[in-house]
Amino acid sequence: MIHILSTVYSIHVIERSHILRVMVLFCVILTSLGALISIKVGPIPYTLQNFGVILSGLILPPKYALASQLLYLALIGVGLPVAAGLRGGLHVLLGYTAGFLWSFPITSYIMSKLCRFYLNSRGLRLDLIKGFDVIVILILSLIAITPLYALGTLVYTLYVVNSTNTWLLVNSYVKHLIILTVMFLPQDLFMDHLIAIIISRELAKVLRYRGIVL
Repeated sequence: MIHILSTVYSIHVIERSHILRVMVLFCVILTSLGALISIKVGPIPYTLQNFGVILSGLILPPKYALASQLLYLALIGVGLPVAAGLRGGLHVLLGYTAGFLWSFPITSYIMSKLCRFYLNSRGLRLDLIKGFDVIVILILSLIAITPLYALGTLVYTLYVVNSTNTWLLVNSYVKHLIILTVMFLPQDLFMDHLIAIIISRELAKVLRYRGIVL
């Protein structure tokens, strides 16, 4: 009997591990597809990449969420045209938008941690979240993308401000942060993130129906 239970458990663990790998690739694909929608609104384009980043944090455990976005960066690094504007290569990861890209894994990891902390504290599952929970998770997603805006703006400022004057750099950083936040945060929060939360709930329902909890 113990042997049978052990075998069943092993099969379940293998299946869950396989599903997690598939979902990691799924999130990489979504982040890549989000980059295809690239609209120039200045030097930094508007994309739907945050949708994939936040979704990965919602449906994947922290280390897998982190891995999904690191894999996405690796694809860019080897030259695949999966960054905004169909770009790829190491120069993209070292360019003026590099701060945003390198923040993807951080944001995804934080989103996963925050979402799971909230769900566990409420005794909830992702597939059972309702209106109030969606609002709370949306607020948590705002916390999760703080490093993205902070680091992204920092790298951008260092690129465009050709100066070693500390006051000028700080002043320019604050101005750029305000401008970028006003330009992109509403779309990130109320479009990318909100859609990601709703879709993650439906994905969780499908997986739960198959007896899989990520």
